[in-house]
Order: sequence, then structure tokens, then C-alpha cells
Amino acid sequence: MVFGAPITVGYDIINVMDNGQPLGSASGDHTFKYDRTFSCSTNPADYTNYTDSDTYPNTATIDETGASDDALVSVNCYIPEISKTAAGAYDERHEWDVAKTVTPSAQSAFAGDTVGYEWMVTVTESVFERTLSPRGRLP
Repeated sequence: MVFGAPITVGYDIINVMDNGQPLGSASGDHTFKYDRTFSCSTNPADYTNYTDSDTYPNTATIDETGASDDALVSVNCYIPEISKTAAGAYDERHEWDVAKTVTPSAQSAFAGDTVGYEWMVTVTESVFERTLSPRGRLP
């Protein structure tokens, strides 16, 4: 008995796409593995009760046959609850004063003479500290 050339039915090599991105080709059983990352929103308006949940579909397709399969991934993101309960309990006030003196306070001189004066400027600070009431108001 004489056999003729083998007959191929279907495709001996296929190309696989995943969400529109090529994964490669296969000529037999094959597993394509890859990583994909998802980011949580930074917009506080996207969160309800401090949680934002999103579901992302993913479809793998054989180019030559159109056969496909879907998978879903859910991403749950959390935002911390932010609150303020602190109240100020301290107040400090600074008051300043300036004093100026000259020595000597008066001199006599003839035309063309030079006379010197020594000036002294002194600043003083007064600090007043007050404790605030529990509601953050001054007593």
C-alpha cells in the first residue's frame, strides 16, 4: 500500500492575542505567562466608605480561529480615614519695645568743628504665655 502526502486539517501553528497584545505562537499545547499591574486611584472622590473596587476584563483570542476565553480580575483599593481631633492648648504673644539714647545729649562747637555722638538703640521683648481652654479659646 502506498500512502500519499499527509493532509493537514486546521492550523498547525496559531498566534495568540491577549487584550489586543500579541502573546506569541504555538504549535502544540502551550501556556503563556505574563505579569500585569493595576494602580489604585489617587482621587478621593473615587472612594465610597474608604473603598474603591474595580473589575477589569481580559480576553485571550486565537487569531486564526477567533476562539477566545475571558477572565476577570477585581482590584480592591482602600484609603485611610482621615480625621482631626487635636485642639491647640497654648498661646504665646510677643510684645516689643524700642528705646534710643544719645551721649552726650548736647555739645558746643565752632564753625568747621566736628563733634561726635554715641547712639544706643535697645529693643526689649516681653513674652506672654497663656494656656487655651479645651475648646481652643483664650480664657
